[in-house]
Amino acid sequence: MKKLKNFTIEEEVFPEVYRKKNIAFFNLIDNRKFTDVYYVTDEENQSDKISIITMKNSLPMSMPVDMFNEAINVNINSENLCSSEVEGIFGKHIIHIEKRKFARKIKYEKIVNDTKAFWDKFYRTDSIASLIYLLQDGNKLALENVHGIGRKVPKVQLKLEGDMFYLVKLIVKDDTYKEILISPKEAVSYMINYLIEKNDMQDPDFKNFISEIYIN
Repeated sequence: MKKLKNFTIEEEVFPEVYRKKNIAFFNLIDNRKFTDVYYVTDEENQSDKISIITMKNSLPMSMPVDMFNEAINVNINSENLCSSEVEGIFGKHIIHIEKRKFARKIKYEKIVNDTKAFWDKFYRTDSIASLIYLLQDGNKLALENVHGIGRKVPKVQLKLEGDMFYLVKLIVKDDTYKEILISPKEAVSYMINYLIEKNDMQDPDFKNFISEIYIN
């Protein structure tokens, strides 16, 4: 037996090969790490299932109803889905759906999520590409400024000359600029930090995502 916060599992019910996966299924329920729960009816072979949609990747995890019932000593069936006992297990209403409709719904939601991920990836990579186009047009990117007399003066800039990236640094005592050749990896790293700071970006994965594409 395995004791969780809200119920105790009879682990012996699960085949050894699937035991960890089935316990993980109950842990997700116990910790409310799912968005929706379904009672999936299979009219063809009567093998009904309990399916949850996980928060982590929006994918379904399922278990035969008979196994679910035996594991935590309950009696969920298609007739008592609205009972307080059943809703208490999941912390929300369980949706009754036929297997084919459930499969279509999962397919549709996967396409929606994949589409969202596609555009998210596009706009993330486009932000770096836009800066590179700006540099190709002869503009410099001000990475750091100092305050001069009544105005900001670029202290560190990024420029592109031909295919080569340069840092342009202000030598304050001489009031001149010094150009330092840098690698594309360094240039992208500067651009990432520029975008995060300029846009006050609250995207913890942005730096890693862009680095995977342009740096690693």
